[in-house]
Amino acid sequence: LILDPVNEAGIKQAITEGTRIFSGSNCTVSLLLMGIQGLISEGLVEWVSTMTYQAASGAGAKLIEEWMQQIQFSGRQLELNKDLPTLERAKSLTESLLSDPSQFQVGQTPLLASLIPFIDSALETGESKEEWKAMAEANKILKTQNPIPIDGTCVRVGAIRCHAQAVTLKLTRDIDLSEIESRLREANPWVEWVENTRPATVEKLNPLYFSGKLEIGVGRVKKMKMGPDYLGLFTIGDQLLWGAAEPLRRMLRYL
Repeated sequence: LILDPVNEAGIKQAITEGTRIFSGSNCTVSLLLMGIQGLISEGLVEWVSTMTYQAASGAGAKLIEEWMQQIQFSGRQLELNKDLPTLERAKSLTESLLSDPSQFQVGQTPLLASLIPFIDSALETGESKEEWKAMAEANKILKTQNPIPIDGTCVRVGAIRCHAQAVTLKLTRDIDLSEIESRLREANPWVEWVENTRPATVEKLNPLYFSGKLEIGVGRVKKMKMGPDYLGLFTIGDQLLWGAAEPLRRMLRYL
């Protein structure tokens, strides 16, 4: 699995050893590791819980088309009911979306004005395959001798592109927020630090801001009430770039 800002040494070793198959990893895994590389590469992470907000494009062009059709449908419904009070118009729209199953054959439920908290197929453990990939692929990339537990819930949302993740992690020791910031900022050139203020967060830490960019936003960094060695943060990045195409493009250059 290739993600050269994180495992460049492993990639070069694999080339030397004659490895013939190189594959990009799961997009949320790539974005997570790029975002928290400054902590994970120094052995400062004991475990990770990540709750994802994954864009429609992560499921392919067909779901984007279906989502846009739902937007067109909703526009027509709202125009028909324009004289109704706001709450009645909203209720009518919800009922209309649910009344026509043909509008969500790909997503299996409306993505517009809603979300889908299950991505990929179900496993016997109760997790989805997308959730299983987080621990399996991250540790494969890192080549950890003692695997880092990584788990959470993957959710499909109505963004066009860019996957976001709300991350809770347990540090192996208590370190100051200033040191955490410097480690995250300096880990790789693509981390874009977002100050934990409402104006900065609202302006930058969203799919529209990072769409089409290689930078990965890292913000809302704060110590949590569970203890000084618990950290909360939020990451976002364009999964069609670092999550998919960019690692492969860079791998071709290596070869």
